Amino acid sequence: MLHYYCQLADFSVRSIQALTIRLNEFKAFLKSQRIRSVKKITYQHLINFVADHKDPSIHVRKSRVRLLTVFYNGKGLLKINFLSSCFIRKRRSNCT
Repeated sequence: MLHYYCQLADFSVRSIQALTIRLNEFKAFLKSQRIRSVKKITYQHLINFVADHKDPSIHVRKSRVRLLTVFYNGKGLLKINFLSSCFIRKRRSNCT
């Protein structure tokens, strides 16, 4: 289904591959949190996934934000400050 959606949205092959990788990471994260329903996913879960799950690099965090933005922002479920929240949290944790 992801592949079909991305083709309709005219994503490049490389973008589809990156989104697929991040979607699989998100699936593993949700499984590790024992979340079985989309309705149970909170804003804090999204931030934890982007900023902390398996200590991601800045590039991976950006890719994760893109994944979540593609699938959640279109439904109005992400706040505008989502991106900054993820990066501020990571910088604070590095300072302590």
